[in-house]
Amino acid sequence: MNSRETLSLDLETRKAQAKAEKELLDIQNSLMAQGEDDEDEDEDNDIVKDEALNILVDLIKITAQREKAIAEVGTPPSFQRGLSETHWTE
Repeated sequence: MNSRETLSLDLETRKAQAKAEKELLDIQNSLMAQGEDDEDEDEDNDIVKDEALNILVDLIKITAQREKAIAEVGTPPSFQRGLSETHWTE
């Protein structure tokens, strides 16, 4: 029950107030549930997020392949000459 300044002592009036409060709560809850459903749909259709995840997956694969190649072949010549890792390209 919401805080009110007055609360009717008449049983019929109080029942009507309780019914109105319940209807209001039901409407608010249904609107909130509808808003949550809309947010879920937005998340499912987020193209930018999907592409960012695809890029991260590709980056992880490339990094893993590079680490595997370094482990099999050894350190690339550019590393031996003192160049930083950022200058080595595949």
